[in-house]
Amino acid sequence: MLRKPALFALPALALAGCTSTEIDSGKAETFLRDNVPGARAASCPDGVEAKKGDTLECDLTYEDGRRAKVTVHIENDEGRVSIRPDDVKPAP
Repeated sequence: MLRKPALFALPALALAGCTSTEIDSGKAETFLRDNVPGARAASCPDGVEAKKGDTLECDLTYEDGRRAKVTVHIENDEGRVSIRPDDVKPAP
């Protein structure tokens, strides 16, 4: 049985590049690794427009090899993102 990580609402983080309106996938991946307990690796798509109200889905791998899907919420057009505890789901 997969356990959901114990997460609290995380503060939003600005991830857009300085000259772009796209989410910086590398920064999003680091954000997930740093804020999801037990995360070893993350993979987020490139080329996602920083548009308030949209989401992107990233893949997460835990230290023990389990995998999850994470819904990342885009909070503003500057690339601020956030995740909530129920945004992390076991991968199918």
